[in-house]
Amino acid sequence: LLFSAIRVAVFAGYLFSKRLFLFSIRKLEREKIREHVRYSFAFGLAVVINTLSRFLDQYFVTYLFSAKDFAVYAVGSFQLPLLNLIYETVSNVVLIRVSEYEKEKNYKKILEVWVNSCRKLGLIYFPVTLLFIVASREFITVIFTDSYTKSVPIFIITLLQLPFNVFITHSILKAFAENRFILNVNIALFLLTVLLVYLGIHLFGMIGASAANLAAYGLRRIAETMRIKRIIGVRLRELIPWRIFTGIAGACIFSALPVLLLKGVMHHYLPIQMLVLETFLFSLVYIIIIYFSGLLNKGEKEEIRRFVKK
Repeated sequence: LLFSAIRVAVFAGYLFSKRLFLFSIRKLEREKIREHVRYSFAFGLAVVINTLSRFLDQYFVTYLFSAKDFAVYAVGSFQLPLLNLIYETVSNVVLIRVSEYEKEKNYKKILEVWVNSCRKLGLIYFPVTLLFIVASREFITVIFTDSYTKSVPIFIITLLQLPFNVFITHSILKAFAENRFILNVNIALFLLTVLLVYLGIHLFGMIGASAANLAAYGLRRIAETMRIKRIIGVRLRELIPWRIFTGIAGACIFSALPVLLLKGVMHHYLPIQMLVLETFLFSLVYIIIIYFSGLLNKGEKEEIRRFVKK
C-alpha cells in the first residue's frame, strides 16, 4: 500500500511539474473515458476474483483445520521470490509488442513474440521448478526449520504451478481487449475452485486443497491459451513450442541426476550445505547443457560468456 501511494504521488507530481494535469482535464473526452473505464473495470474485477481464487484454498484450510495445521500449509504454499518480478517484466514487454502488432494485424509477428517469451521463461521456470522439487526438503528446513518438514509435499505441489507461467496469456488477451473474456473465465474458475478445494480437502486433506488449487490454476492457463489460439488463428502445435519445451525439460532432468547422486552420497551434511551444493551443481550442469544445446540465441550466449568472465 505504501509503495502504491508513493507511486501515485510521484506520478501526480510529474504531471503538475510538466503542467500536464490541468491541460489533461480540459482535454478529457467523455467517450474516451467510457471506453477506458469499460476496458479497465472488467480487468480490475477479474484481478480481484483471481486473487480470491488463488488464496481460496488457504481460507478453507484456516476454517477446517487447526492453527498448527494451517502454519504447515502456509509454509508449503510459499511462493519463491523474484520469479513473479521476472514474469511481470517479460509480460509488460510482450504487451507493448503485441499491442503494436495487433494494430497492424500482423499475427505472424505476434506468434513470434509469444513463442520467444515462452522459450525465455521456460529456460528459467522449468529448471527452477525441478531444482526446488529435488532440494525441497533442504530448502524448507533452511528457511523455516525442520519443524515444517510436513510442508514439503504441499511445497512441491505449489512449485508445479510455475511451469504454467511460461504462457503469458494475459498480455496477449489484454492487447486484444479480451478483458471481458478474462473476467468470465475467472468467475467460472472461482466457482470451480470452491468445488475442487472442498472435494480435495474431504478426500485427501490439506494435500487435496493444494492439488485442487494447482488444477484450477492450470485450467485457467489452458482456457486462456485456447482463446489465444482462436484469436490468432493458428494450430496448437504452432502456438506451443513443444520441441523447445522438450529440450529444456531434458536439460533439467540431466541436471537433476548428479544432484540426486549427491544427495545419496552426502546425506550427512547440514541442510544449508546440501542446499548450496545442490544449487551450484544443478546450475552448473544446466548452463553447460543449455549453452551447447542450441536453445539460446547469440545474444544470450554472449551474456553467459560475459558472466563467466566476471
